[in-house]
Amino acid sequence: NPVQTSWVFDAQFHRNGQFVFKTNNSATIVATGTYPQDEWFKFSCNIDLTLNIWKFFINDQQVCSFANPNNKIYCMDLFPLDSNGLSTAYVDDVKFTFTPKNLLNVDGTIVNAKIKPFGLINQTSPISIGIRNIGLDTINSFTVNYNDGSGLKSNQFTGQNIPSKGTKTVQLSDKVKFLSAQTPVQIYLTNVNGNTDQNKLNDTITTILNGYTPAANKKVLVEMGTSTTSNLGPKGIVLFDSLFRTYPDHFIPIAVHGNDPMSNIEYDEALFPLISGYPSAYVMRKNVFDPLLLELPSLEEISLAPNAVLANTTSFDSVSRELKICVSTKFLKSVPQGYKLNCVLTE
Repeated sequence: NPVQTSWVFDAQFHRNGQFVFKTNNSATIVATGTYPQDEWFKFSCNIDLTLNIWKFFINDQQVCSFANPNNKIYCMDLFPLDSNGLSTAYVDDVKFTFTPKNLLNVDGTIVNAKIKPFGLINQTSPISIGIRNIGLDTINSFTVNYNDGSGLKSNQFTGQNIPSKGTKTVQLSDKVKFLSAQTPVQIYLTNVNGNTDQNKLNDTITTILNGYTPAANKKVLVEMGTSTTSNLGPKGIVLFDSLFRTYPDHFIPIAVHGNDPMSNIEYDEALFPLISGYPSAYVMRKNVFDPLLLELPSLEEISLAPNAVLANTTSFDSVSRELKICVSTKFLKSVPQGYKLNCVLTE
């Protein structure tokens, strides 16, 4: 897009050897990993603007492939991530090639499938499909077919009026279901304008559904560092609320405020040296994540058996306003010395 409007792709190479690739004006992370340090390496891409398939490579090894919500290219901007001369890098041999597309008369394709890729076993997720007309004739009708392991499902669409090079998103009437740890779902087009599609090789895409089975008695503790002084605080609140609604029996959210009137000094001093900024999510006191990336590590934790089962009982004296809490613990396996029992009240 024109400069200072939005970034269709953002490749960040950090000084610590980590890379983060983002799209959708840097709102969606499509890949993370490491890159070679103190040596020349090749960073390349293969972008099909007709099919909306963006592939990126480091030293010719593919690190991601995705459909870009902003499927266009305007310019490239190279700049340092860190100020004060801390970013040191060299760039050489920048080149590109462009191959125009020869369009057929009738040619429809699926450019993306918007499905939540992970969830608990037997949960369901809505599915919408992006259809692009890469032919010359207007596409008015087609059928979308898929199988999530529970049988073939077909959705017919008419009166769509998709012009040449146009894209339209359609919502399927059925939902996909997470039936196993990994289920490949093949989605394909048929009956494009009455079965006249001249190129059936681009009518199919495949996505993977990842289902997680909760371990018995397992709950996942997530402590989110946040603050009313952070303009990104609402992002964490929305994601926390979404996960609690989706996994009410397994998700324990605690919002820990810092640098605002809701701060708890003892809690703050323990948590905030461990996080990198607001908002940040600390999962099971093991790893810190951006709230945008919180759901998958939480699901991975849900499938791990707990060391113990905790049960809370309470009694409240309305006159003295004294609250008594008893936490009973039953260990399911041996644990090393040093474990402590914490009780946190939230409101």
